[in-house]
Amino acid sequence: MKKSKPWQFIKGHGLLLIIILAFVYRMIFFVSLQPWNSDSVRDEVIIGDALEYHPLAESILQSKSFENFTSLRTPGYPLFVALIYSFSASSVWLVLLFQIIISLVSLYLVYKITLLAASRKVALLAAFLFSIDTTQAVWTVELYTETLFLLFFLLSIYFLCKNIQERKNFHIALSAIFLGVATLIRPISSLFAVVAILIILVIQETKLLKRILNGILYLLLFLIILSPWLIHNYSKHGEAKLSSISGFNLLFYNVAFTEVSKSGRTISEVRSELHEVAVRQGADTVSRHSFANSDIYTGVAKEYIRANFFQYVKRHLMGTVNMFVGLGSQKVAEKLHVELGTRNPEPFGGPGIFKRAINFVRGKTLAGLLIAVLLGLSLLVNYIFAVYGAFLFDRNKVLILILFILIILYFAALTGVVGYDRYRIPFMPFINILCAMGLIKAFERLKVRSNYYSGK
Repeated sequence: MKKSKPWQFIKGHGLLLIIILAFVYRMIFFVSLQPWNSDSVRDEVIIGDALEYHPLAESILQSKSFENFTSLRTPGYPLFVALIYSFSASSVWLVLLFQIIISLVSLYLVYKITLLAASRKVALLAAFLFSIDTTQAVWTVELYTETLFLLFFLLSIYFLCKNIQERKNFHIALSAIFLGVATLIRPISSLFAVVAILIILVIQETKLLKRILNGILYLLLFLIILSPWLIHNYSKHGEAKLSSISGFNLLFYNVAFTEVSKSGRTISEVRSELHEVAVRQGADTVSRHSFANSDIYTGVAKEYIRANFFQYVKRHLMGTVNMFVGLGSQKVAEKLHVELGTRNPEPFGGPGIFKRAINFVRGKTLAGLLIAVLLGLSLLVNYIFAVYGAFLFDRNKVLILILFILIILYFAALTGVVGYDRYRIPFMPFINILCAMGLIKAFERLKVRSNYYSGK
């Protein structure tokens, strides 16, 4: 039976149609946000971390240097924003529009990475799953690092997978370079070089000496990309480190929210007390984000964790679970200006997932419940079929599967107490890929069984 022309067009232009779908989906949030409106920019865009990225970008333009940077932030994202500001009169809306385009490039990379491990059919489905991932779509219209970071991280993983397949030093070099750039955007990937090198060292059909040399090459190129910022921090702050954010986050987020859960006090009260403890141990009250302070914060945090080990581990695991199952419906509702109903007043130090689910349902509007159900179903399908897809992964390409699993575990482990849905953005594309494999395999087996029972 001859297939219709519309179906042939869809089949022949599937990736293009998925890219268009992804663009339209992201533009819905963009238009609803109205980032060309100064009030919207002030009230809905330049909030949270953007309160730092925006002035840092403007300071780069004004001073043509990084002199206004503290040790807290790395230069990658403010530099990107400053570049766009330089030819657009600091137009925030244009940055967000560029991020939408960047997200579409990431979609294409998801497609290309999947092709290295599976069929075009699976690659198209993986790209489709990425295109309708609401968390990805919503955060493209935030002045945050997520979208830009994901682009360079996916580039790094793509070339690492290419090296697994083709054994070319050129691919190792590109993977290391792009991981370095990603790390200058978000330091969370600084330890991922260890994962990449471990993958390189266990590649089969390559002599051990060559694998070791490839690992050294990866590490050297990675450090070369980071070195200008390491030198900058050493020159200005006396420490050849990327950022002082780790100690700050460990104490004032992970430890602080653990104590909130334990004591029932407010986050402000707990942070004030922890700050006083740090000051008594020599923390500078003026340069709060210095490397010296970060070391003190880390020391105070370690003392607390040792004294409250099981409570901390419990909150860490709860945070990880919350990251995986967090719907992000509140952010979606805000972007679409939809009334959600009751909200969780404290997403980080709040109750466990079951109690949070009960609290979530109570007092929700119909629109809020509909958004939550759709987001929840999407996550459920991704997780169930990702597990199924992992079991049915091509055993001849098992190293790529191991890489995907290590990526998921890496970001899950580093999330900690502060479990938030946006922290799954870096690894969600790989769950999309595994889910696509599971869905296609399930469909094919169902089709075979159906044909068997029908006698075809």
